Amino acid sequence: MTIHIVLPAYDEAENLPALLTALAQTLAGPSAPGRAWLVDDGSRDGTADVARRFAPALPITVAVHGQNLGLGRTLADGLARALAAAADGRRGSSRWTPTTPIRRR
Repeated sequence: MTIHIVLPAYDEAENLPALLTALAQTLAGPSAPGRAWLVDDGSRDGTADVARRFAPALPITVAVHGQNLGLGRTLADGLARALAAAADGRRGSSRWTPTTPIRRR
């Protein structure tokens, strides 16, 4: 199981280093593997650039809204991205087993 953490952000460049450092340390521990999904909601302070600099130490995907869409839309966008990466739908028939490989498009 992979833990997916969604981080909506607006003008958080100053605060991100401490958060992402702590998150990288936590995910490097004995817990389940994890991935961060940061959605920059039209920040003007370089939030997305700060987040991208953590990619070598933290599995993180950064998405950027061209304008501020609000917390609700930003959180929904991040959740949709995380769910799309984590979800697997299979038919309930005997042709499929838990060990059948998943084909991604």
